[in-house]
Amino acid sequence: MGGIQKIRGAIELCEAFNIIKYRRKDIVLNLIGPISKDFHDELTKTIDTLDLKDIVIIHGEINHRDVYKFLEDADIGVAILHPVPNLVEAMVTKLFEYMASGIPIVASNFPLWKSLSKIIILGSAWTLLTRKR
Repeated sequence: MGGIQKIRGAIELCEAFNIIKYRRKDIVLNLIGPISKDFHDELTKTIDTLDLKDIVIIHGEINHRDVYKFLEDADIGVAILHPVPNLVEAMVTKLFEYMASGIPIVASNFPLWKSLSKIIILGSAWTLLTRKR
């Protein structure tokens, strides 16, 4: 959810899945959001090189209403952005969507996000992984 970009951790997620795939056979990474043609090509090459074609799916941009179906099926939400100035201070919508869905979140260790987690921890919630069903 959100833009699929290098600075938003898409390559690192694929590299992590390259390790996880040997331990978990029931996992899928759904990448959702707009993606440039150049980065789509680069990411597809990474997916092919790491032999992740069966577990990493680039959906691209989808209707916002359809996002909630993915959130319903998700086990974890992921927001691992690179620590560039405009992202470190950003309050990304996906964090709130994950929290509203009640799924656990794996997120970058940014001070602003950390302070948010201290507030939310009193509630229920805390980047989109699903088990193959």
